[in-house]
Amino acid sequence: MNWLAIVVATVVNMVLGALWFSPMLFQKPWMAMRVDKAPMSGTASPMLYVITAVGALVGAITTDWIIGLAGASTLVGGALIGVSAGLGFVAPAILSDNLFNERPFKLYLIVAGFPVVGLFVMGAIIGALGA
Repeated sequence: MNWLAIVVATVVNMVLGALWFSPMLFQKPWMAMRVDKAPMSGTASPMLYVITAVGALVGAITTDWIIGLAGASTLVGGALIGVSAGLGFVAPAILSDNLFNERPFKLYLIVAGFPVVGLFVMGAIIGALGA
C-alpha cells in the first residue's frame, strides 16, 4: 500500500466534494431537488466531515488495493480502475435508490457523478504515485 498516494487521494476527494456541492458547481440544482425542502442550517457538524473523510479514506485504500491487484500502477491504469469502479458499482447502486424513490434524473447525475468522478481522480492519483 502506498500511504502517501492514499492520503493525497483522500484529501483531493474531500476538496472535490466541497467544490462539487458548492455554488461554483452543483449546489443550486442539488438543493432545489432535495427531498427535505426545509432550509439547511448553513453549518454542518464537524462529525459529518470526519465520517466523510473516513469514507473517502476507505475508498482510497480499496482503490489502492484493486489497482495493486490489477497491476495498473500508472495514471491511466489507475484512472480506468477508478472510473470502472464508479460506473460499475457506485452509479448502479445510486440509480436503484434514485428510481425507487422517484427522484429526478438530474439529481441522480449530480449525486452519482461525484463518486464516479471522485473514484476516477483517486484512481489516477494512486496509479500515478504507484499503488
